[in-house]
Amino acid sequence: MDLSGCGSLVEIPQHFKNLDKLTHLNLSSCKRLKYLPEMPDSIEHMDLYGCESLVEIPQHFKNLDKLTHLNLSLCKSLEYLPEMPDNIEFLDLSSTGIKELPSSVWSHERISSLYISHCEKLKELPSNTCKLKVSGAFSLNGCTSLEKFWELPGGIGKLDLSHTRIQVLPTSSLRCLLCLTKLKLRNSMNIASLLPRICELKSLEELDLSHCSELEVVPSSIYELTNIKTLSFSYCRKLQKFCQPTGSVGFLSLEVLNLHGSGILEIPECVICSTSLRVLYLGETKIRSIPSSIKQVSQLSRLCLFNCKSLRSLPELPMVRRLHADDCKSLKTVLSSRTAITRCWNRYELLQEKHTFYDCRRLGGYDARSSIMVDSQLRIMRAATASSKLKEEKEDFVCFSTASSNLKEEEEEGKLKADCLCLLEEGREKYSGPSVSIVCSGDKIPNWFLHQNEGASINVRLPANWFREGFLGFALSFVTSGCFYPYVCEWKYNFKTGEGESHEINCSYTIGFDDGSTDYINTQHVFVLYKDLEYEERTKWSSAFYDRVTEVSVHLYAVENDLVVEKCGMCLLYAEDAEKLKCDVMSQQEQDEHAASGSGDPEASGSNESEEASGSDDSEEESEGGDPEASGSDESEEASGSDD
Repeated sequence: MDLSGCGSLVEIPQHFKNLDKLTHLNLSSCKRLKYLPEMPDSIEHMDLYGCESLVEIPQHFKNLDKLTHLNLSLCKSLEYLPEMPDNIEFLDLSSTGIKELPSSVWSHERISSLYISHCEKLKELPSNTCKLKVSGAFSLNGCTSLEKFWELPGGIGKLDLSHTRIQVLPTSSLRCLLCLTKLKLRNSMNIASLLPRICELKSLEELDLSHCSELEVVPSSIYELTNIKTLSFSYCRKLQKFCQPTGSVGFLSLEVLNLHGSGILEIPECVICSTSLRVLYLGETKIRSIPSSIKQVSQLSRLCLFNCKSLRSLPELPMVRRLHADDCKSLKTVLSSRTAITRCWNRYELLQEKHTFYDCRRLGGYDARSSIMVDSQLRIMRAATASSKLKEEKEDFVCFSTASSNLKEEEEEGKLKADCLCLLEEGREKYSGPSVSIVCSGDKIPNWFLHQNEGASINVRLPANWFREGFLGFALSFVTSGCFYPYVCEWKYNFKTGEGESHEINCSYTIGFDDGSTDYINTQHVFVLYKDLEYEERTKWSSAFYDRVTEVSVHLYAVENDLVVEKCGMCLLYAEDAEKLKCDVMSQQEQDEHAASGSGDPEASGSNESEEASGSDDSEEESEGGDPEASGSDESEEASGSDD
């Protein structure tokens, strides 16, 4: 029987119990219903969701032996429950007004689904032995009055204790949680420390203590969580440091570490020494530096330093795909990461990079800007080369598949090329193709952009045979002055032949802050961009047309914004130039290493690093630029699946 949504229904007639064949009753959203009559013994499934005025469940409910499903969610006026029938399996009490949970429910052996989240008046759980057979996830999220419990259902894989008042995980509960893989304690305001015995949760893979404002101590035993992959202490303002591990080993399996907005003052090497670390959030912290050992964290793909106002320097980094160092007011020094870039020259999965230094006003020194811009040339050449090679793999795979035999060797080769093809096709579906964007404060186009012009447009007369084998595409650079962010920047290529034919390709780039806020930045920034235009076209460039193209023009503009583009530049990219640049950089690295090892002077290495930071390449004078907030644009690209 379906009586749902009967807003005028205040009570149900007493003769209702005579409906001895009724098995299902839906009274959901009967918001004025206060009382229930005696129910027929035949009832099996009852839905009272959203009966906001319901104040009582009759005692006779415990005798409804056929009742297996009872939904009382959002019965806000319901404060007490009777004992439940023996056969009940599903019981939803979420967002009700219950003040206590009957011990008969806690010791019930048939209940396999129990929902009690957002019960704001629930202060504690029963102290008797829990016999619930709940599997999977168990949530007490939003039980804002809950201060303590003794035991929890055994065998659960995920536990959510967010927005509760518990002060510490009771030792007695740990034995029930040996299968736990995910533990959330977000916004648990009373938690000041974690139990040293938390290391007993050997299966734990994710621990979230975000917004635990009283958390001060993280015990050294946390390093013994050998399966932990994700740790979040974001906005734990009182957490200033990590305890050192008892041995020399730090986290072994850690992939994501979120310290955004915490009170952390320094990053111990034992915290970031995990070779599996992929994502590191340090934004809005008071750190002044990052350990130089971070360059050994080869899997690191995203580093967020947004609004680190005390950060003064960045060491050499691994091949980070996403670096957000926006609004770092004290940042002066950025060392080159050219070693990592050259080592990852042909890695197909690293086809998108975004490095932003928006509004880093002290990053005005020649050395730091040159380091960023020299690296930007390397990054663009690397991404364009990797993209070209991946497309070659696709073509080889197509040719190979038409003539493949059943030989094991050829099957293995075909599988390898099929994997490359999958990477390529996955990229086409999830993002707009290989791209690189670098932004920093400044007012000069890098001098490796041979074609430069004032304003938002540039027209280039192309040399003969420009569209030859080894052509990798175009890089762009432009200088902007202050405007409101976020905004969408778009640019248009127009290719023209000597006979008057033309073809346009449109590209876009979203600029905004990580937190989605709007702000005005009145400083100048330099952008360096690369996008593989074949992905914009969604087809292979036609050599029949481009062989006849004699000039190309580019115009940049902002959508719904007063962005001013002061200068712009263009560079044609070729495989032979990319290879020469890589070889020159590697040769310089070898000379630097030889000089450092030969001098025997420990300072020599640091001196070399500063030379690297100065960008001893012919791309120096250029780079004073930036980009007001690529975090938001970054997020939009990542949301489309381009990143980890």
